[in-house]
Amino acid sequence: MSMTWSAITPSLEQLPDLQHLPTAARRFFEKNRVASANFKRMAPQRSEWIGNHTFRLKAVACSDGRMNDFWLAIDTYAGILEMRRTVGGILDPSDYAYNLEGWQGVERAERTEVNGMTQAKAIMQFLTVHYSHSNPLSGCLKRKNQTQSGLEDAQRNTAYLHEAYPGSVVALPILVDTDLDAIVVVGPKGRLGTRELLDDSRMEGGNGYAHVVDLLRKIIPTNWEPLTRLSSPFRVRFHEELAERVVGNLAFVRSVIKSKRPIETAEHKEQIILVGRHADWITETNTAFLIDDRETKEQLFESFEIGLLCCAKTAILEAIKAGDREWCIPVIVNIPHDGEKDEPVSKAYVRRLVQLRLSEKLRRSAPSILARIMSKEDGLGNTKLPGWLQTSLATFVDRVVFIMSVSRRDRRLFVPFA
Repeated sequence: MSMTWSAITPSLEQLPDLQHLPTAARRFFEKNRVASANFKRMAPQRSEWIGNHTFRLKAVACSDGRMNDFWLAIDTYAGILEMRRTVGGILDPSDYAYNLEGWQGVERAERTEVNGMTQAKAIMQFLTVHYSHSNPLSGCLKRKNQTQSGLEDAQRNTAYLHEAYPGSVVALPILVDTDLDAIVVVGPKGRLGTRELLDDSRMEGGNGYAHVVDLLRKIIPTNWEPLTRLSSPFRVRFHEELAERVVGNLAFVRSVIKSKRPIETAEHKEQIILVGRHADWITETNTAFLIDDRETKEQLFESFEIGLLCCAKTAILEAIKAGDREWCIPVIVNIPHDGEKDEPVSKAYVRRLVQLRLSEKLRRSAPSILARIMSKEDGLGNTKLPGWLQTSLATFVDRVVFIMSVSRRDRRLFVPFA
C-alpha cells in the first residue's frame, strides 16, 4: 500500500468526539487525554531518570488488568518500564529480540540516546508472576492459579536469556501480590519481598535503602554469573538500582494499605479489552485487559478468550445492577505509531486483519465462552440472572463492539477512528 499515515487518520491535534462510543471505551479515551498531557509534560523527568540510570527496565506481565499499574507500583515514570503483556505473562524466549521491537533488539537497548548523547545501557528484565495473598483462587486464570508453575517457567526463561544475551540482560523472576501490588524479588540465593519489610525496624529513618541493598546482595551475590558478565559500571550499580524499585514498591504498598483499597480490587473487574501497546500510562488497576499485539495467533486467541471471560463477567454484573439492556464489551484494536511522518498504512491493514480474525474467533468460540461465563468455576454460575439478561446472552456475539484506534508512542495518545 502506498498511502501515508496522514491519509488514513485525522491529525492527532484534532481529537474526535467520543460521545458515540460505549461508556467504558469513552472513559478510556477521556482518561487517556489527561494521561497523554501528563506524559508529554513529564518528558524532562523521564530523560533525567534514564540519564541517571545504567539499566533500562523491561517486564513481561500477564494481560490481567490487576497488573496494569505495575510500573507505578515499582516507582517509575510512565514510559520508563517497557512492558509486554501476554496472557499468563508467558514469554517465548527464543523470540526475545523481536519482542524488543521498540528498541530494535538488545543492541539499541545497549546504546540509548540521552539529551543528544549516546549512553551505554544494559537491560534489567523482570519476568512477573501474579497471585493473590488473600485468595489462592484469585491468581492467574491462564495458569489456573498455579503460582509455582509460573515461577518455574520464569526461572527457565531467565536462564535462557542469560545464556542468549550475556553481558546485556539480567533477568529476574518477580512475584506480584495483586492484593497490595507487593513484589517479591526471586534471586538465585533466596527471596526478598516488600511485605516482610513493612515491619522491619531497619527500614526506619534514612537507612532503609542501604539495608535493602545489603539484603539484595545476599540473595543475588555479586559473583552470580549473569552479573560477572556485565561490564564494571553495570555490576556496581545493579543492586543499587534494583533496591530503588524495592524501596519504591514498599512506599507504594504502604500507600495502598493507608488508602484502605477494597480487597475486591483483587478480583477481575476489567471493562475493556485492548489489543496493542503504549498503554503503560494506566494508573487504575483492573480496568482494562491488555493484550500485546506481537503475540502469535494462538496466543492472541487464547488471550482474547480469557479477556472476554473477564470483561463479560464485569459487564453482566454491571448491567444487572443498572438495569442496562444495552450492555456491551468494547474491544479496542490499536495501531501503534512511532511518529514517522510518512509511515505506510500497512500497519492499519494488519490491524484490520487482526480484527477480522478476532471476530471470526468470537463467532466460532461463542458457545464455549458463554459456557465458561456461566460456569461455577470461572464464571457467574452462582449469580441469578434476570430473564431479559438471559435473552440478551443469545446475541452475545453482537455485544462485543470492535473499535479501531491509533496511538502515538512519543505522547501515549490514543485516538479512535472509523
